[in-house]
This record gives sequence, structure tokens and C-alpha cells, in this order.
Amino acid sequence: MRTLAFAVAIFVNSLAAFGGAPRVFPSGGEIPENLLRLSIAFPAAPAPGILERLALRAADGPEIDRPFLQQELWSPDGKTLTLLLHPGRVKSGLRAHDEAGRPLRYGDHVTLLLDARALKTWRIGPARTAAPDPHRWSVQPPRAGTRNAVVVALDAPIDAQAVGYLVIVSPRGEKVKGHATLAAGEQHWRLTPQAAWTEGEHRILIHPRLEDSQGNALRSRFEQKPGTTPEDTAKPAELRFHVGGV
Repeated sequence: MRTLAFAVAIFVNSLAAFGGAPRVFPSGGEIPENLLRLSIAFPAAPAPGILERLALRAADGPEIDRPFLQQELWSPDGKTLTLLLHPGRVKSGLRAHDEAGRPLRYGDHVTLLLDARALKTWRIGPARTAAPDPHRWSVQPPRAGTRNAVVVALDAPIDAQAVGYLVIVSPRGEKVKGHATLAAGEQHWRLTPQAAWTEGEHRILIHPRLEDSQGNALRSRFEQKPGTTPEDTAKPAELRFHVGGV
């Protein structure tokens, strides 16, 4: 009991050093077996060497052997860490994939651990290989004269770090300034404007580099078939919605 209490005290102290509990993305309860990356947002910049303190463990089983690429990708403020599951194991047709298989397996449950304590548990769903498709998105428009959020329901979750890859343009051709967030397991994008909405047609511009957590970009897929002609990756996609009067 003293050993357990000591371990808990160490973990609580480590969270205090971060300024609170980290947030883990994808935030939903299910991830696909071909997940390529995940991210951890710390309230305060942690000390170096986080990767060696992290592990993935299957439910009622051992830790998954070497699931991550040995590279820490940090945000400019040093608070958000992005981890890549080994791309050679995730992508089919490669030697590492054929020999070791994907780190995640459909039907399992896995837990992300920091200092042997659970941060997040997911169930593993089937692979998602389709690129994000704005033609399948739907927009819930606000009313003119309000500062209510516009809500865009996506066809599937996108990467948590892609929140800034959507921009709204007003009928006058100006960027609508506001606070953008992702919700519902990164499947809803919301923008709350700084100023009240004006009546008229608005455009949503979607950067071509917008990706999901499997590495599928707006016009290209991580599992691209050989011989496939790439689409124009420089042109943003566009959606339109109308803000009606009060």
C-alpha cells in the first residue's frame, strides 16, 4: 500500500509540475487502426524527454513494442507534443508493416500512459483511408446581428492541430475574425466571431493541407494507390453558407 501511495504521489506531483492534467488528441473514444499521429497538450511547457516516459498498452496486456517514431514534434510554445506512430508500420505495402504489423489492431482497447499512469484510453476501430471530403460537410449558419457560433459538421474527425486551416470570408471579402475550436471528437468545427454577423453569403475556405490523424489530406491520401494522378494540392476547397436576417 505504501508503494502504491508513493507512486500516486509521484504522478500527482508530476501533474502539478505541468500545471494540471494534459489533454490528449484524438479526444474521441475511438481511433482507427491506421492512426498516424496523436498529440498531447500540456498546460505548461514540460521538461525535455517526454517520449521516453510515454507508452501504449493494450487492454489486459503488455505495452505495445516500439509504437512511436523516436522524434518529438513540439509546437512553437513548447506546450503541445505531436507523436507519430511508426509510418512504416502504419502504411500497408511497406516492409515494416508486413513484418511487424500496425501498432494498433482493430477491436482492441489501448491506453496511453505517462509515467505508467493512464492519460487516455481508446477503442480501436477499422482503418480510415478516405480523404476529408468538404462536399459531405454540413453548415449550421448563425443569424445576422448575433455573435453565435457557426458550426461545421465534418464527414469524419480531422487532426486537432488543423483547427486553423478553415477561414470564413464575409460578403465584403474580409476574413471573419473570431475564436475557432474543434468539438465532438474533432468532428465539429466552430467559429465564434469577434463582431456580430452581417447578412449575406459567406465562404469557408479550407486549406489543402488540412489532414486527419491518419495523414489523409484534403486532396491526397496516405494510402495513395500507385499510378494515381495527384490532384491540385495548392488550391483551397470552398463551402458557402447564407447568414439570414434576424
